[in-house]
Amino acid sequence: MSVARDPFDTLTDAFLGAPRTRTPRALLLVGHLPVMSGLWLSQYADREARDRGPVCMLRIEHDAVQVELLRAGSRRPVIRPQASLEDALRAIAPIAAAWFIVPRSSDTVEVPQGADDVVILTGADDAAVVAAYRLVKQCVEQPEGVMPSSISVAVLGADDGESARVAEKLDKTTQTFLKVELPVRGGLQRVAPVESSFRGTFDAPTPSVSDLFRLIEAAEQAVSAASASAAEPGSSTRTERAERFAPRAERVPPRVRGDAPIPISTVRPKPATRGTVAVEEVAQAMVAARAAVAQVASTSRPTVAFAPKPAPTAVAGVIPPRPMVPGVARAVAGELPARLATLLEGLETLPFSMPRNNAVELAVDAAGRLHVVARTGELAAALRASSWARDHAEILALAHEGLSCADPAIDLIAPSMADAAPIDGATVHVLTLVELDGRRGHLVQTLAS
Repeated sequence: MSVARDPFDTLTDAFLGAPRTRTPRALLLVGHLPVMSGLWLSQYADREARDRGPVCMLRIEHDAVQVELLRAGSRRPVIRPQASLEDALRAIAPIAAAWFIVPRSSDTVEVPQGADDVVILTGADDAAVVAAYRLVKQCVEQPEGVMPSSISVAVLGADDGESARVAEKLDKTTQTFLKVELPVRGGLQRVAPVESSFRGTFDAPTPSVSDLFRLIEAAEQAVSAASASAAEPGSSTRTERAERFAPRAERVPPRVRGDAPIPISTVRPKPATRGTVAVEEVAQAMVAARAAVAQVASTSRPTVAFAPKPAPTAVAGVIPPRPMVPGVARAVAGELPARLATLLEGLETLPFSMPRNNAVELAVDAAGRLHVVARTGELAAALRASSWARDHAEILALAHEGLSCADPAIDLIAPSMADAAPIDGATVHVLTLVELDGRRGHLVQTLAS
């Protein structure tokens, strides 16, 4: 006996999506990238998420795994601060349309079973092209049966002309020596803001690519099992679709407390017979109720003296309540704000900026020194603004009295510790969005130079 599918399900699939199948998994191999490789990884994943849907990127570190979900829109996962890596993957599995796994660049290339695609991320200089060829060779030399369905190269930090040059050089070399056709994807020329829906780091001793593939498989199987059990007739588990189309709970009006109870006998009307409406009886009851309320309101309220509350006594088997402890701030996922200079202590934002350079902000400290504030990926723009300020020092001093532009300070803002690194000639600040007792604010940490 087979159970026919409800026709209503086919209608809601158009809005909620059909039952999910296996989610594609890609292995991202990092070659020689421009500075701040972590920013370029997020840029590539964000670009792919625009076409594929939500992308979850797992970056393997020394003893941890960084999880980042991009472009999930309103479908943000619910992950507790104390959650494990397995808990996080189970929460993200129903949302992710693709998985990107990024091993450490120092590890030997390992292409596990189940990898649908291998993408090599590289720069455009000659050393980066040589490193990309070596990674392609290691992928081709994998044991038989493990070879992924496709290998491609993405050029980052390059324009269309440089990407075409890299594509021509790599394709000719791989076809000649490896007998492999290597498609090269269009490059990303510059770093731009990304839409990160969740980012967190989870402890994982000595993680490997195969371990992450097994955890992803287990998370998707758990989600499929939960969906299947919820779809069975008579199941008590409520699916996301059932929650969305469930009828709203009936609202019950709040009870109003009076100063004294109203006698029920003076308010409750006599029961009417079926099919008749006792209008006169209801009217009489309403008049009696108003009279009772007026009588209670007219009486004077007595003064009540409360006895002091006795001290609690110890009772065997009863655990006393815990004392109140101060709240602890926790980091939450969030993007960098639009204005950064106002968050740095001791800086005042200037009312003017460098022409045709919206990536930097100009500020001044108490001593009158000019500060150029930008994101870590906009170091080149900050250097141009610093040189421009020195060339126009006299004009800027007229625009702001006492402004010194002889040696402008450069302040770079990073969204997390993973994206921060000391830079000569600049001060790096890490800006973290934290939450304490329901209030949110930014924590600024300055790296030692």
